[in-house]
Order: sequence, then C-alpha cells, then structure tokens
Amino acid sequence: MAHRKFKNNTYLSVSERKSLLYKKVTIFFKKAQKFSNLCDVQLGLIIFSPDEVLLWPSETKAREKVEWYLSLSEFERFNHLVLNETLLTKIVKDREEKIRKLEQKCEEKKMELLFNDVVEGKSIHELVAEKLKGLIKLCALKKAKIAEWEKQLHEHDQPKECNDNNVGEKNDGVPKI
Repeated sequence: MAHRKFKNNTYLSVSERKSLLYKKVTIFFKKAQKFSNLCDVQLGLIIFSPDEVLLWPSETKAREKVEWYLSLSEFERFNHLVLNETLLTKIVKDREEKIRKLEQKCEEKKMELLFNDVVEGKSIHELVAEKLKGLIKLCALKKAKIAEWEKQLHEHDQPKECNDNNVGEKNDGVPKI
C-alpha cells in the first residue's frame, strides 16, 4: 500500500487548519468509540484546541468519567494507570525472552546437525573447541533424556502391587459382599 505524500500544514490558512483539525478529531472520536466498544472500557477524551475544548462522548459524560477517576483512592488510581514506559519495558522483556528461547533452540538444532555429521563420519579433530563443548552439552542432554525414558519404561513394566486383605483369592473384578 502506497503512503500518502506528506503535506506541510504550516502554510495552511486558519480555516484550512480548522477543517483539517475537525477531520482528524472526528476520525479520532470514531476510533475511540470502536476501542470503547471492543475492549469494554470507560473512555473519555478531552482535546484542547486553540479556540475551544473538544469533549467526547459528551461534556456531561466526560465530566462524570473524570470525577469518577478522581474519586478513586490513590492506590486504586495507580492500579488503573498504565504508564507507557512500563508497558514498553514489559513488551521488550517478553520479546527478549522469546528471542533468547529461539536462539537457544537454534543452537540446539545446530549441535544436532553437527552431531549427525560426526555420526556420519566427520572427524572430531576438525571441530573448534566451542563446537566440542556444544557437542558435550548435547550428549549430556541426550543421555539425561535416555535415562528418563529408561526410568519411565521400568516404571511402566513393573506390576502394581495390591493392598487387598484377600491376598490368596482370585480377583475377578466383581466386589464381594
């Protein structure tokens, strides 16, 4: 999609600036209405223009929402408040964690490919020390996984012991009365 050409608004006449402001404000009010409906949040807008103050949805409703917010205790206000900085730091931390996990997964895949190359006949002497350390880690992980599978297999194969009082009797699944 092509971007619209930037138009310098400093050279517009006063009436053109007002009409442009009202167009942008109406678009902003429509987006606020959609946001309020979709997210089920209480929303009020106050826009200060050079000539007047614009309120949405109406002056009385905007005033009620501001009074409701101011009537809350400071603790409740803080709970309702989301700072841009905290939101952005949370997003950055989440993305850093996701990137870290992807890098770790990528490194594991590289080591698996290298392990497959060694199994197919590539000489270990050609490898760099870092790759050898990675292979050692991979072997340790695989060994731990195999030990876990072996443990699960032994647990599955062992018969479960019954704590019945009727040790010598045959259990046909029907309770005795």
